Amino acid sequence: MSERRISVCMATYNGLPYLHEQLTSILAQLDLCDEVIIVDDGSTDGTREFLSQYPDPRLKLIFREKNTGPVRAFEDALCKSHGEYIFLSDQDDVWPDTKVKTYMEIFAANSQVKILCSRVSLIDQQGKPLAEKAPENERPFRTGLISNLLHNYYQGSTMAMRASVLPDMLPFPCGGEHCQLLHDFWIGLRAAQCGHQAMRIEEPQLFYRRHGNNISGRLPLQRQLEKRLRALAALWLHRRNSGSDPRA
Repeated sequence: MSERRISVCMATYNGLPYLHEQLTSILAQLDLCDEVIIVDDGSTDGTREFLSQYPDPRLKLIFREKNTGPVRAFEDALCKSHGEYIFLSDQDDVWPDTKVKTYMEIFAANSQVKILCSRVSLIDQQGKPLAEKAPENERPFRTGLISNLLHNYYQGSTMAMRASVLPDMLPFPCGGEHCQLLHDFWIGLRAAQCGHQAMRIEEPQLFYRRHGNNISGRLPLQRQLEKRLRALAALWLHRRNSGSDPRA
């Protein structure tokens, strides 16, 4: 059994304004044997220097010279992880102090649950609560393959999983230099295809920060169709792929 209980996997890219608050909220909830694996994807704003000087040995840093997008960065972090439980983290949110405890209690009480997500609370750039509701909270959580082809119900920044599912998830399917399918979308599809039980925690377990650099907006209809066809093709190729642990 791994000596590390929890691995937090984070991708960073020019996220300096928010990193200190996010890392503080995460590290306060981890044990000394846990780890935070950060893959920096070619930042140019001082993020690398900040991380290099961060005084906590639980940080494991990987610096990439060329920006290749968050999906490849998360894949790299997952492959370098050692924990039995994997938490995904964005660089600019804040974890409430109940997050790790809540997730771990649910994992302990439900041995069949492999993947957990949660609702979120919205905050602004300064960390103040927003009155508006997060669209991600409004839909009932669905785990079926067709449901997740039509709409992604798995929000990556809220996700945690047992490391035992990684052989079914990795490698992420990529086309060209930048991945075309987001990692959380793919994880949700593969969870359905492989029969991994997932659930959503209805009490918000993430302060999700809204700011000008968030990736948002709906794709044009043609792009949406292309994305789903690409996902179906990738699922077909991966249908029997449940090999050895990619971290070995």
